Amino acid sequence: MMDLDQLQQTHSGYREHAEQSNFHYRSYIGGELYKRGEYLTRYIGEENGPGDQYTKRLHSTPLDNQVATTIDIYRSMLFKNVPQRTLGLLNNNPLVDDWMKDTDQEGQSMNSFMKTANDLAMVMGNVWVLVTNRHTLWKQQHKNKRWAYVPILLCTHLQMYWTMFMSVM
Repeated sequence: MMDLDQLQQTHSGYREHAEQSNFHYRSYIGGELYKRGEYLTRYIGEENGPGDQYTKRLHSTPLDNQVATTIDIYRSMLFKNVPQRTLGLLNNNPLVDDWMKDTDQEGQSMNSFMKTANDLAMVMGNVWVLVTNRHTLWKQQHKNKRWAYVPILLCTHLQMYWTMFMSVM
């Protein structure tokens, strides 16, 4: 049986993977998040100069986000045509139609959700799509209310999942 210390240990390869994933994610988001990563190469003797030369150079270096641009181009090719979904007997079902318009319970449609999943997969190399459901009150067309299970999709990658998991512990 494992004790608490053994359960809280991380795999030896996780730190390297987390650092690489962090770099990829910061490169995609860009801006201040990328700057805080301090990815510029430090010059020899830079720390001996007056003031903090590295920080000055970091703030004065333009950081054009080529990663996001490249991913946007690939996504535009993939989603050039709107996906046609075959829902069979669920076609024109009001509950399914509502879910397709709000897939993650944050207002994101199925098409938008799939684009987000695609972007994260291109940045991180993989993505997890978690499907869960929530018991929710659903209004039918005839104004009577009925309880129904509504599926919710969550899109995440390993680093986000691990951060959420560790914050719960």
